Amino acid sequence: MNIRDHIYLGVKSSVVALHKATGEIVWQTELKSSGLGGAGFVNVWFEGDAVFAHASGELHCLDAVTGQVRWKNELKGFGYGLATFASAQGSSQSQMVAAIEQIRRQAEQQRQSASSTTTTP
Repeated sequence: MNIRDHIYLGVKSSVVALHKATGEIVWQTELKSSGLGGAGFVNVWFEGDAVFAHASGELHCLDAVTGQVRWKNELKGFGYGLATFASAQGSSQSQMVAAIEQIRRQAEQQRQSASSTTTTP
């Protein structure tokens, strides 16, 4: 299976690879945290053949095909806050802003469509 056919989701202390066309789970990897905080929120970045996941103040590199952990960095001294990814391909923050803007435009179009079809007595 081609990794371009997958989407990667960070959820409930895990990274899950799903097949885009079917929604079938291809693999799932629970992120083992050596820190004190729970890894409930998982921020994910996909690049090349790797999936990078930040959870509980730790950065994990997973194989995009198998989900196996390649390496983990405990990022000592940085705490447990949220992380933003960036690379030559862009940043997770800019992609999130673009996605939010698209959702806002769609909601505005729906509001306009609903108000133009509503008749008053």
